[in-house]
Amino acid sequence: MPIVSIATMSATLVKITIAGCETAIGVRLSASIAKISGTRVANTFATCSVIDTAGSGIRTVVGIIARTRRGITATAISIAGTNVSRLVNHCRALRESGFFILRFAYRILPMRAIEICVDSPEGVIAARDGRADRVELCDNLFEGGTTPSIGAIKLARRVGGIKLHVIIRPRGGDFLYTDVEFETMKFDIEAARTARVDGIVIGLLTADGNIDKERTRELLILAQPMSVTFHRAFDVCRDPLAALEDLIDVGVDRVLTSGQQADAISGAETIKKLVDTAGDRIVVMACGGIDETNIADVVAATGAQELHFTAFEDQASEMEYRNENVAMGSDDAPSEYLRRVTSAEKVRATVEAASNS
Repeated sequence: MPIVSIATMSATLVKITIAGCETAIGVRLSASIAKISGTRVANTFATCSVIDTAGSGIRTVVGIIARTRRGITATAISIAGTNVSRLVNHCRALRESGFFILRFAYRILPMRAIEICVDSPEGVIAARDGRADRVELCDNLFEGGTTPSIGAIKLARRVGGIKLHVIIRPRGGDFLYTDVEFETMKFDIEAARTARVDGIVIGLLTADGNIDKERTRELLILAQPMSVTFHRAFDVCRDPLAALEDLIDVGVDRVLTSGQQADAISGAETIKKLVDTAGDRIVVMACGGIDETNIADVVAATGAQELHFTAFEDQASEMEYRNENVAMGSDDAPSEYLRRVTSAEKVRATVEAASNS
C-alpha cells in the first residue's frame, strides 16, 4: 500500500504510487504528460492530507514531481500552505506490484516568511505589492484585532498572489471565552473555510493562564484543511515553554509571540528559547515592534524564520466638512478624521531588510 510519511522541517522518506488512486491515508494523485524545457516528462501533482498518528490534526503537503531522463526532481513542496523546500535528491524509479513507484528522500530547507497584519482588503493589496508572503486580516486593531466581516474576508480572498489568514476573535479583552463566544468562533471558522481562506488565527486560555487545549483542538479540527496559528494570547499565558508543548500536542501549525514582552527585541531571549525548543515541531513566528530598522536584529537574535508586523502610515481624511465635537469611539480612540493604512513601501522596505539579514 502506498505510504506518505511527513515530518515538517526534517529529513523524511516519501513513497508515492502514481496510479491516480486514493490511498488509505488520504493521498490523492493525478498524473499528466507535459513538457519542461522541451523535455517530455511525467508530471505528477500530489496533494496529500496526512493524518498525524498522535491525533493532533491534519497536515497538508503539496509537491510537484517531474521524472526526466536524468532522474526525478521536485520543486515547490509546501507544508500547511507554507513553501518550505526547494530540494529533492537521491531519487530512483522502479516498478512494483504493477504500479510505477517514485521513491525519494528530500531535505526541507526553511524559507523565511513575512506576514503583515492588516485591517482591510486594501491592506491585503498593499502587503502583496510590498512582496509579503501572507497577511493576517483583522478588524478593530485598536483592540488588538477581532474577526473581520465576511464581506471583508471575501473581498480580500479575491486578491491574488498572497496567502490570506483571518483572525477568529469575537471581542477584545482577555482570551477566556463564554460558551456563546466559543460557538460564535465556530461559525466564523466555518465561514472562513467556505470563503477559502488559507488559514485562521486563534487563541484561547483557561482561567488559570494555561492553553485551553480542549477548545483549541476542537477549533483546529473544525478548521481543517486550513493552517492554524495561535496568536499572542500566548504572550499572556502562565508558562511559555509548557504552553508551547501544549500547542505542539494539539497540532497547531505556528505560534505568534513577542517573547511575552512588549516587543520582539525585548523578548528576543525568550523567542530564541522557544525557537530552539520547538525545532521542527511547530513554527515560532516573531512579532512586536518589528520594522525595517530592526528586523535584521530580530532575525539574528531569535533565529525565527517567520516574522509578523504592521506597516501602517497615517492618512488624513478627505472630508471637507468636519464636526470635531463628536467622537464615535472612546476618548482614547484615534480621530475619525485620521486613518492608518498599510503602506506597500514600508512592507517592501522591511521585506528587503529581512532578505539582507
